[in-house]
Amino acid sequence: MRLDALLELGGGLQLALDRIALALRGDATRRPGRRPVDVTSLTRLALVGFHGGSAVLEFELAEETRPFADLDIGERALAELVGGLDAIASERQPRESWDEGVLEAVERATRVLERGVETISFRTDGVGRPLAITVDRDARRRLLAMRSREPSRRYAEVVGRLLMADFAATREQARIHPPLARPPVKCTFRPEHEARILALLTRYVRVSGDAEFDDLGRLRSIELTEIDEAEPVAGARSFWESPALEELAAEQQVEPLDGLEDAAAGFWPEGESVDDFLAAIESRT
Repeated sequence: MRLDALLELGGGLQLALDRIALALRGDATRRPGRRPVDVTSLTRLALVGFHGGSAVLEFELAEETRPFADLDIGERALAELVGGLDAIASERQPRESWDEGVLEAVERATRVLERGVETISFRTDGVGRPLAITVDRDARRRLLAMRSREPSRRYAEVVGRLLMADFAATREQARIHPPLARPPVKCTFRPEHEARILALLTRYVRVSGDAEFDDLGRLRSIELTEIDEAEPVAGARSFWESPALEELAAEQQVEPLDGLEDAAAGFWPEGESVDDFLAAIESRT
């Protein structure tokens, strides 16, 4: 195997891993400049073994002070990368995190299949369930076909929390987080919307405009034309809201007390002293 092809394979896989992590955060995957350090520090792959024969390389995520598993963007991105490769090899559609930027990176990694390499086999250990995945030239052709599909566009409306806005002159973008743990939606907007978006930042909003969908009908982004404040989902209160005590009392139907005795719960056994209760607590420590 040629060294330049090997480097292209490794570079493509690393780029795909970084871009999946960005997609999981709701960021643009094909962004200009360097990728954020808080992403790359947790997604950096390290070569930990090389074996002869069919050129077997062992990769692991680089040693870092890693967060808890559920918060580890590197582990999540690696699982998404492996799952997407398995989907392509099995003639299925990868998950939503595999956007155009990720497909582009994986296409780069699999160019070795056009340079004398017949198959790329992936075996996993410790990323979800163990998998043995073989990506061949047919799988690469399916990958290229996915990239060639033009996303459909139509009018759409999105309701959710406006939690990010970027007012850079080169790319004015915002991010809407719908309820029910659905993935965030990227929005682009024109300069005349800047003041309105800034005023509604962290608020629950309804946006509408020309939207882009993938071939499975999943919303990828929306070009904002209208934005208005909306009512939040019933029972949901924003982390950023600070209601008055009177509002909280009305929501929770809490009535004022006429006397201290009204605060008694009424479950304390007759004849049992406070000293007996404290002694019981201390005996369990």
